[in-house]
Amino acid sequence: MIPDGCALAVRDGAVCVVGEYGDVRSDRAETGVYANDTQYLGEFEVAVTDHDEPENGWDRLDRRAGPDGVTTVLIGAAPGEGRGDARKFLVKKNVAIDGDVMTVETTLRNYTPKKRVVDVELTAASDFRHVFESPGFLRRATRSIAT
Repeated sequence: MIPDGCALAVRDGAVCVVGEYGDVRSDRAETGVYANDTQYLGEFEVAVTDHDEPENGWDRLDRRAGPDGVTTVLIGAAPGEGRGDARKFLVKKNVAIDGDVMTVETTLRNYTPKKRVVDVELTAASDFRHVFESPGFLRRATRSIAT
């Protein structure tokens, strides 16, 4: 069963589980990149912050998952009053698996006529844990015994 808000891609024995915003995050223990019973990536996040409106977050607009990968489309939170100025940015994150290679492609689109300044931060961390040591990979079984 796929955890809530997550999507996965499975190909040639490699498994990539991404969270709601298309990233592998350390605060979502069930996300990660796994192969050969090992969690290779425990964190891989591409964060985009708008200089003019850093407090605005992202809403997930679309998500597609298939055997080759997961594509997540995010749209900037609505800071404006009107419909045309409400959504300034779109971020598309495509995580693809091909054999033992994972590729992450991030596209940022500006839908305003003026130049914008953004920060793009990439975070990656590996821990090379066995899947049985990875938090969130297996859940503790619970049983009720009637007496």
